[in-house]
Amino acid sequence: VQTDPLRPPKNTVPSKRKRVISRILNDHEICENPSGSFSIRHNPSGEVMHSVNDPSSEAEALYINQSKLIVKLREDSEEPLRLWDVGLGGATNAMAAIRAYEMLHSSGKERLRPLHIVSFENNLDSLKLALKHPNLLPHIRHPGPSTLVEFKEWNSKKSSLQWTLIEGDFIETMKSAPNPDVIYFDPYSAKTNTSLWSLECFQNIHEKCRDQSIELYTYSSSTAVRAALLGAGFFVARGVGTGPKSETTVALSQLALEKVFSFSLLSSQWLERWKKSHTKFPSDLPDSAHLDFQARILNHPQFAN
Repeated sequence: VQTDPLRPPKNTVPSKRKRVISRILNDHEICENPSGSFSIRHNPSGEVMHSVNDPSSEAEALYINQSKLIVKLREDSEEPLRLWDVGLGGATNAMAAIRAYEMLHSSGKERLRPLHIVSFENNLDSLKLALKHPNLLPHIRHPGPSTLVEFKEWNSKKSSLQWTLIEGDFIETMKSAPNPDVIYFDPYSAKTNTSLWSLECFQNIHEKCRDQSIELYTYSSSTAVRAALLGAGFFVARGVGTGPKSETTVALSQLALEKVFSFSLLSSQWLERWKKSHTKFPSDLPDSAHLDFQARILNHPQFAN
């Protein structure tokens, strides 16, 4: 091949191919919602975390706003507000709480309570997958999640904000965890994660925290879950609707009930529906205990009037 001596050939550098990062990690996959936002799906069960609305918006409505987190952070107390994040998943709920705290702190005008978030998780794949796709899951654009995965704890350098990860079976690991003031209860559904929606699980939580004010918020509104919470000793109320659900659920200890007046407790009408339900008993309750459990619900002080 002849070349023009006045025009030497250009150095050709092979173009770099853009590396494609897989949206799948073991059993988890990032999927697009009808709204155009992205969520994480658990492929074996088909369950999608925050399946309809933008995940951050749903976390804010269901957990941050409903629990009045900002009001609690403004309370005049040196004691940390302890938040249990049960079912860390892709860290959507925990990061919503962190963003709320950081927004208040950034104003420099308010004195805030310290916030200690304790996240419980038995499989970090969904969080590790989220960390690979900050372009699709913008809530993850923060130093906290990656530090949490590596060191099991993240402490803000700018504020009194601490985030701790506890791995393993929640029913066991919760026993040694610091008692919460608020619980965001967001594991996969009872179909996929049966033990975390059991009477045993809710009884363990109630027993651990029975002498303090505790509020539990969850996306489920199922009859069996609400009955299990009542049977464990909580007072149970209707929560705000979000995504495809017209209602969610709030559970309160006796002391929390005396402090919180903004929720509509399940009424005698719900009790009548429960009596006729085919899912009236928790999944872990043996047949021999059904009569005792039924008496516990019927005699619950929530339905005394």
